Amino acid sequence: MSGILNLPSNADNLPIVLLLHGLGSDAATASRAGAFLLACGYATFALDAPRHGTGEISGDQLISDDLAETRPLLVQATVDYRRGIDYLATRSDVDKDRCSYGR
Repeated sequence: MSGILNLPSNADNLPIVLLLHGLGSDAATASRAGAFLLACGYATFALDAPRHGTGEISGDQLISDDLAETRPLLVQATVDYRRGIDYLATRSDVDKDRCSYGR
């Protein structure tokens, strides 16, 4: 699992937005799209879905016609996003009670 955490420079106890990218995209693209939120005082956290970004396997996709191949990848994506939220809850500079997500 890889991701990008962006924090405004002059604040703590920040509200945070978990940024989820679309198919064929990655955490870096989602993070750049969250620049407006960062400028408004929100922390942002973008994660790569399986087979995207730094975890990409050339030629492979997250979704395929083969359900037996797709299902474990979708389960892994869910586990990764939950781990990301758990990680954010351990940080003192973000407010775990003010967490949202966007795509």
